[in-house]
Amino acid sequence: MESARLGFHTIADEYNPVACSVLEATVQYPIQFDLSFVNKTKKWGAELRKRFNKHLQHLYPKKGIIEPHCYIFARMVPCPDTQFDTPLVPDWHLLKPKETTKIKIVAEPLVDKVRGTWSVRIRELGRGAGKMSEAPKPTYNKGKGISLFTGRQIPADYIKAKAQAGEMRNTLYAVAVKTSDGLEFQPPETDDLLALQEAEKELEKRQPAWLKNNILPTECVNLKNLC
Repeated sequence: MESARLGFHTIADEYNPVACSVLEATVQYPIQFDLSFVNKTKKWGAELRKRFNKHLQHLYPKKGIIEPHCYIFARMVPCPDTQFDTPLVPDWHLLKPKETTKIKIVAEPLVDKVRGTWSVRIRELGRGAGKMSEAPKPTYNKGKGISLFTGRQIPADYIKAKAQAGEMRNTLYAVAVKTSDGLEFQPPETDDLLALQEAEKELEKRQPAWLKNNILPTECVNLKNLC
């Protein structure tokens, strides 16, 4: 970007098509279309947001008057010993600022070994009352997992096999909202989970047409042949 801005002949490369589009839009277009591009971008950005809100806003329940900032998911596989879905989380931090003076926030997993379920509680790290002294231990590292229900290691080959068999699932375990004081986190509420179910139904309804029109890529890729 700086090279192009200074007027030098600039070549950039990206193998990811999304990154290519972003690179082209942020580096080439402003120079090619100058300030007129700004107004057009604002106009069509507002139009796309309007269309998006019309069709999809109901799938993003507000937290009071605040819209959700982002959703945090975890991959899960059946525990080899109990068959309960156990999360594969490499880091339970939700907020991990570099400044030592700022508060670190984590999701603390709460496990019900009888029912075979788990949820999270949002905690601050520190030494004060009600704070955790250190973050919960990861349940995934270098391809291997740790079961929340037994504490035993889950082999990498087992995780791979479950993923290939379609038995790896996703679960929403935290929601972030952006406030005037910064990001705040909370476990998902019933409205969040119901909206997620509705979104999945909507995807299931639309997916056949997207596949038919070649909107979704379906070609097989042999990763072994990639450089």
